[in-house]
Amino acid sequence: MKWTVPVGVDGTITVKDTPSIGGANTYTVSHPGDASHQAATTSAIVQVSRAATAVSVTTNASSYAYGATATVTAHLGTTYNSRTVSVYATPYGGTKTLVKTGTVDAKGNLTATYKLARNTTFSVSFAGDYRYAPATVTRTAGAHVKVATTLGGSYTSTTYTASTTAR
Repeated sequence: MKWTVPVGVDGTITVKDTPSIGGANTYTVSHPGDASHQAATTSAIVQVSRAATAVSVTTNASSYAYGATATVTAHLGTTYNSRTVSVYATPYGGTKTLVKTGTVDAKGNLTATYKLARNTTFSVSFAGDYRYAPATVTRTAGAHVKVATTLGGSYTSTTYTASTTAR
């Protein structure tokens, strides 16, 4: 956008603007010069805050048996021009891995599945867009094991008796 504004008696100018995008906005001011003044150009970067949006993550259970598959649902609220989220899984003691990246459906949801071998923290990230700030949320799902023992092999029993003889 381009404006033409008068210079105040103290040499300043004032521009009122409502940027269409958040984040860094660069404003450039130019003066073409005249018989008494040289041409000049300068720039300023103004950080415009972005609105927060709702991001959440749920799982279809709070804990799972070893090797079970968790269904993870990411939910994204209102945004301007991006509807993409990423789902990550970080198993206890392990490294963070990308499970799925995609565009949420009409209800704002993206579903992914992940096979659990231990307690796992799921993260959902929204990278932000022109008007909404980035956001990340987490949820931890527990994994438990079932322990069973079985005795194996051959087992026999033997009876020992003793007799005493009087002398």
